[in-house]
Amino acid sequence: MESTEESNELVIIPSMDVPLPEPTVEEGLGRWNAWKWKGVSIPQWRGILVESQAQGDEKREKYARWMLRDVLKDPRYTEDR
Repeated sequence: MESTEESNELVIIPSMDVPLPEPTVEEGLGRWNAWKWKGVSIPQWRGILVESQAQGDEKREKYARWMLRDVLKDPRYTEDR
């Protein structure tokens, strides 16, 4: 991560609906890594959820729901059961 004056700007992460503010250098590398991981992981776990539903894999669907709801706090996730 480079230290720039632009680090306080809102950045839209691909496939996400809500722009997330990029953590500042002062917040540390750990916070930046978590922010980056969330931006990559949410679209992947959304895909896993859809795929597991189509395949009827209830165990994988339950895990994907848990990841989106409790771990990643996906702003678009809703329980559709």
